[in-house]
Amino acid sequence: MAAYEPSALGAPRNSLRTPMMNAAPPDMRRNVLAGSAVVELGTGVALLLAPMRVETVLLGVSVEGVGTLLARCFGIALIALGIACRPPQPPAPPTPGAFRAMLLYNGSIALYLTYVGTLGHLAGWLLWPAALLHAGVTVLLLRPEPAAARLASHVSQPNE
Repeated sequence: MAAYEPSALGAPRNSLRTPMMNAAPPDMRRNVLAGSAVVELGTGVALLLAPMRVETVLLGVSVEGVGTLLARCFGIALIALGIACRPPQPPAPPTPGAFRAMLLYNGSIALYLTYVGTLGHLAGWLLWPAALLHAGVTVLLLRPEPAAARLASHVSQPNE
C-alpha cells in the first residue's frame, strides 16, 4: 500500500490544513516573551522616575503621597518581572516559569485595566491601548508552540 501523497490528488503539498496551522511559530513565543520583558522593564523604570506622569497618562489622574509610593513599588516589581522573564540566548529554551509569570501578569492586568476603565471610570489616553496590548500578549502566549516530534510526524515520506 502506497503512502499518502497530497500531490497525488492534485493538491500542492503545502495547501492541506493540518492541526499545526493554529500553533505559534517556534520563535514567536520567545519573541513575545522578550518584547513583554522589555516593555515591563521600561514601564517599571518610568514608574520609578516619574510615577505621577505615568499615573496621569494611564489613569487620567495624578495620585500623590501614598499613591506615588505604591507606584514606585509597582515599578520595582515590573523591573523584577522584566528581568526574570527575559529569555536566555536562542539555543536554550525560555523557562516555563517565565511564560507562566508573564501570562499570569498580562492576563490579570488586562482584566484589571478593563475594570478600571469601565467600572472605575478612570481613563487616561494610554489606558485602553495598555489593556489591549496586555490582552494581545496574553492571547499570543496562550497559543501552543509546535513540538519537533509533532512536526516530524506530519511529513509524509514516499515508499521506496
